[in-house]
Amino acid sequence: RMAKSLKDHIIDTLEELDDKGLKKFRTKLCDRPGEPKIRKGQIQDADALDLANRLVSTFRVDGAVRVTVEVLRDICENHLATTLSDKTKSLVGDISPSGSATGGGTCQEPAAPSSAPAIPINMDEVNFVEKHRNDFIQRVTQVEPLLDELLVRGILNTEMYNSILAAPTHQEKMRRLFQGPILSAGARGKRILYQILLEQQPFLIADLMGQ
Repeated sequence: RMAKSLKDHIIDTLEELDDKGLKKFRTKLCDRPGEPKIRKGQIQDADALDLANRLVSTFRVDGAVRVTVEVLRDICENHLATTLSDKTKSLVGDISPSGSATGGGTCQEPAAPSSAPAIPINMDEVNFVEKHRNDFIQRVTQVEPLLDELLVRGILNTEMYNSILAAPTHQEKMRRLFQGPILSAGARGKRILYQILLEQQPFLIADLMGQ
């Protein structure tokens, strides 16, 4: 399995923002002082992938990470900024909060009770995972790539990852996943599990949707 690139980490981070968050990010990005600048017309309706491409083409890849972290902090998405900084630290160095070129506006929004970013939950996806739990246990045979992605997204820690991976069969691996981390992560965990399976095993999801 190939290691994620810096650009992949930027895309993953921006995909955690909802529509309102992306709009705030685009606005703050265009308001950054100094050159090079990104113009509003270049990213008016840009999604996470478009934004990542524009950031990398404008600031080069390591600069794009730094600018992304800086802008996330300026729109009070401190959890996402810290997560991106931590995941890319070995490649671009530490990105300290004091390094914000926009003066780092004070975040007045109340902190979320959990350390997880606030993500709108699509209950259709959550219900789908609950409904087809046994199907996933029996039919998901490529468990390791799924665990890799859940580890990256913070649903698993290393201890959980190793414990699940040690199970003798793919059914037992999936059973441990559902009984432990997915249960603990609640609706957010089920939503992320659905999205990863949709990406990695689209034919299985399509088949289950057709039932």
